[in-house]
Amino acid sequence: MKVVIDSGKIGITPSYIHEDFNGIEDLIGFANRKNENRGFLFVSKVLGKHIPVTPTEMNKVYSVFSKELSSDSKAFVVGLAETATGLGAGVASNLENKQVYFQHTTRSLLPHVERWFEISESHSHAVSHIIYKPSQEMLDSLIDVENLILVDDEITTGNTLKQLAKEYLKVLPNIKKINIVSLLSWLDDVKFSEFKRDVTEFCKEEGLVAPELTQSFLFNGSFVFEPNSDYKQELPKSAHKGASVLDCSWNMGRLPVQMKHVVTTDYVTKIEKIVASEGSEKEISIIGTGENMYLPYLIASQLEISGYNVTVQSTTRSPVVVDGKVITSCHEIPILDNGLVEHYIYNLNPHKLNVVITETGSKLEKEAYEHLGYVL
Repeated sequence: MKVVIDSGKIGITPSYIHEDFNGIEDLIGFANRKNENRGFLFVSKVLGKHIPVTPTEMNKVYSVFSKELSSDSKAFVVGLAETATGLGAGVASNLENKQVYFQHTTRSLLPHVERWFEISESHSHAVSHIIYKPSQEMLDSLIDVENLILVDDEITTGNTLKQLAKEYLKVLPNIKKINIVSLLSWLDDVKFSEFKRDVTEFCKEEGLVAPELTQSFLFNGSFVFEPNSDYKQELPKSAHKGASVLDCSWNMGRLPVQMKHVVTTDYVTKIEKIVASEGSEKEISIIGTGENMYLPYLIASQLEISGYNVTVQSTTRSPVVVDGKVITSCHEIPILDNGLVEHYIYNLNPHKLNVVITETGSKLEKEAYEHLGYVL
């Protein structure tokens, strides 16, 4: 398969597609980044980020992975910011293990909270991932975890997840198995063998027991990118590169949590009142903000169960070119976050009933998003 976009040519050789999907076109589209480090972007059609997705379609993905990963052992699921926070939480919530814990990496600064460690991501324009240390009570619950599940939307080299695996092995030494989970994996058997060998050597050096390492994915293959030398797109000066200093929620994964039912009744009731006041049968778009992806999914899912036509999407730090195909529109969101920076929402449909779900409901947050629609 060959795809031509403004930034270059992408040649894809598939080796596996999950039986619930017909091909890679069911999972992704192709777009151009405003980033000199990597000019292209695989845009997920099932993640609920750049492209609106129904909760049913998102849950289908969560269920695929949970069927593969569920076991009798205690599990600790970790999602990578920004794009896999919701994916990680969704996988964790669908696991049938008796005890499931969840954490996601973050680029938010939590005052007076100790950091466990940090990791970097080579092709991202943003600052390193922060992983916060849990309370002593939570650490006591995590210390005997044997099954670590690391979740990202896409794995290219595996270097980011390799860093993450090594750091968690140092602080949770009883881990016996690590599952690497992704929508797309570009790691073939040879590359994944190198991944496993590197982690095993690390464990020997640190005096740790090397865990079993496995991969779960919806698509596996290889790609080659031929850049277009005439394509010139630099990262916008206003792109959000640094850590966020804004108030944010702590109880949805920035600190480790035990997965449990999240009550969304208040949100659903407010949205139903908005629908009634509009007096229309518009499709509803529930919009998350940055790393805040799982709560919007839960709200949208409950609305869908109640019979509403609803999709989920989220704002992002990532600057992408509008091509009129995969990316049909871009709304900039100026945010005061240790200086004026921009976030973005893509493919927003002005004919939908757009409802933004903020993290804190603060005046600052509401003002930042009010040009998109209703804000809760």
